[in-house]
Amino acid sequence: MKNSHFRRLLTVTAAVICLCGCRNTRSPVVPVDTAHAERNGGDIDPAMLKAYSAYITGSSERDKKTEELIREVISSHIELFDLKFELAQNDKSYGTETDVIMEGLKDPWPEVILHILGKIQSMPKDKAGQIIPSLHSILVNQGQPDNVKIETISTLGNICPANSEDTLAILAEFIKNPAVEMRKAAVEAIGQIGGKNLLITALSDKNSDIQQIAVRKLGGLKDKTAAEHLIYLYNRTYTPKLKQDILVALADIGETEKTAPFLLGIINTSSDWEQLWFAIDTLGKIATPSDEICDALSKTFRHPNTEVRLITVKTFGSIRICRAVPLLTEAYSRETDQRLKDACVSSLQTICKYLIEKTEWKSALETITEFRKIRPDDQSALKDAALCLYKTGEYDPAMEKIRQVINVAEKNTPLWLDSHILQIEIMRAKKNFKAAINEIDRLLKANSLPEDFKKKLLGLKDTVEAETANEKTENRR
Repeated sequence: MKNSHFRRLLTVTAAVICLCGCRNTRSPVVPVDTAHAERNGGDIDPAMLKAYSAYITGSSERDKKTEELIREVISSHIELFDLKFELAQNDKSYGTETDVIMEGLKDPWPEVILHILGKIQSMPKDKAGQIIPSLHSILVNQGQPDNVKIETISTLGNICPANSEDTLAILAEFIKNPAVEMRKAAVEAIGQIGGKNLLITALSDKNSDIQQIAVRKLGGLKDKTAAEHLIYLYNRTYTPKLKQDILVALADIGETEKTAPFLLGIINTSSDWEQLWFAIDTLGKIATPSDEICDALSKTFRHPNTEVRLITVKTFGSIRICRAVPLLTEAYSRETDQRLKDACVSSLQTICKYLIEKTEWKSALETITEFRKIRPDDQSALKDAALCLYKTGEYDPAMEKIRQVINVAEKNTPLWLDSHILQIEIMRAKKNFKAAINEIDRLLKANSLPEDFKKKLLGLKDTVEAETANEKTENRR
């Protein structure tokens, strides 16, 4: 295997030599394929020299034969690189993959460098990181064409470690480049590396596409100090898509002190339903409940546009605005769009769950009561109502409701299992220990109960028996 690789390497190498020459805008080395020289008795084919001259000077005298010759030489350079790379992967005595790449990046043909950059993109980051200085050299070399520099910048963005100061310092020059595509590539790479300050600088670019890239990357960095710069740009741009991207980025960043008042300003004044939609959506992702927010959303709740009403209903739930409960039940009855009805149900359930988690039992019960006006057959809500009643000491109403749930719930579902546990807890709270133990024993005799549920029942039985013993001791005293 090793010998066959070596023979192939010799064959390809023999087909590629470099003659020193002068190239006006590229590299001081002109590659020439010796195969052509061999076919002409050892002399270099004049047509080949003509081809190189046309390539080097940018001459328009590039006929079909010239193009074929150039492609042939470039292909031989690529084949030579690929063979060396393959050898390095299989036998380290030929050098490492990074050694081969760093050598290959010195090739005078831009097409070869582009091919090598593609190889770098697929390498593990720890290996690719060793090549970064060579990529820096390509960027500071004035002779490289723009397409090579753009691809090099993209490669750096993919392989550089976060906040790489050396790379960011080089890329800082490229966000000033007159070529739009060059600036785009630089801003993309800076965003991948984490250059927040350079991205903020790019927000002032005259090209809206570049501004959008900078906005998106700042959102990805989630640095709260960027929020005020994005708000500043929003207030000064007239590009709708850029405005929307800014609102999405602000949602990703999650800063509230400056962003929430800014969003409320849009919600209270904007006549553009799309901007309004994005502002409400962003508010729902960053804000906490407040009267000011509830008042603002109460207006968009009746907006003529269905999409605005829909995102408003969803935001009531995501912010968990308890004051909105009557509005949500009203909307459920009023709206004909099933998406809106479903969103009302979901938001009410979210608010109920939030109140239960906060152990605000009375408020939770009030919300559940409102919810059951529109979903009277919802057994999960009935179980939650029983829980709230139990937690507020209203044991008999709680027991009545939980038994209703048990009678209709499907056996061994989470609702059925949780309801039985709650029923036993209510019995314990009423000090009806005998009934609790009897219920536990009855359940344990049943077949096909989940193992974790059995363990929970056994643990409860131990607790109830201990409570029974304590009660007897107290009574004797």
